Amino acid sequence: MLRLNVREQVGRDMMRRMDVGLVPALGVFDGSGKLVYVQSGRWPDGAAILAAIRRL
Repeated sequence: MLRLNVREQVGRDMMRRMDVGLVPALGVFDGSGKLVYVQSGRWPDGAAILAAIRRL
């Protein structure tokens, strides 16, 4: 798990990489760094996150 501040450059860079404009934003990446799940603008959906992880 990695928490970034969107007021800092690294946080803004990650928002662009994930193509999100709202916070909170959550991304699940595979072992090669490919973004496999994104959710933004609402509290994370635990069931959807677990499903994305299980598909890896």
